[in-house]
Amino acid sequence: MSYTFNEFQRELKKRDIPDNQAYVFTLLYERLSEVLQQQEEMAKLLLTYGDALAKMALMSQHDQKTLSTLAKRAGMVNKQDGVDVASVANEPEQ
Repeated sequence: MSYTFNEFQRELKKRDIPDNQAYVFTLLYERLSEVLQQQEEMAKLLLTYGDALAKMALMSQHDQKTLSTLAKRAGMVNKQDGVDVASVANEPEQ
């Protein structure tokens, strides 16, 4: 069960916890609250990062399809993947 700060303080008083111990528990409560808030922010950042990666993957797939379509239109359908090297003789300058 998650307590608000005031509920936490009431629970400490209800249980007759000495003031010096209640102070330490209050410090721990506040620190834990900060850590939980940071964890939520990190989770949101990770979700945003994951969404961006997913969009980049979709964009890459779209780019690959576009390049494939352009290659087909250019008549490069039968060529294999890789580098094509052709020799051309140098013509002497006149």
